[in-house]
Amino acid sequence: SQTQLINPDFPLRAVSLGYGDQPAQLSAVYWFQSAHRTTDDYATRMWADLDPGRERWVLVSILFDGHHDPAAGDLSELYAALHQAVAKGLAR
Repeated sequence: SQTQLINPDFPLRAVSLGYGDQPAQLSAVYWFQSAHRTTDDYATRMWADLDPGRERWVLVSILFDGHHDPAAGDLSELYAALHQAVAKGLAR
């Protein structure tokens, strides 16, 4: 897995999945998002729960049917649109 920066405040984790000795055949990305923060790091997310001003968090995950380059420009637009939609939902 590797961190992919969509913009400075929006990291996501890109994961490649394969079977046995075969190269990656599936791809996935995920991130944790609150109304004010986004992280791809489990520890950062868990430490956030110890803050007295706890926020509601969402785990956003996408599993692709095939192998996709997480840095592809068209996917960055998808990630940004989904990130914005989740932020809008969390602001309610």
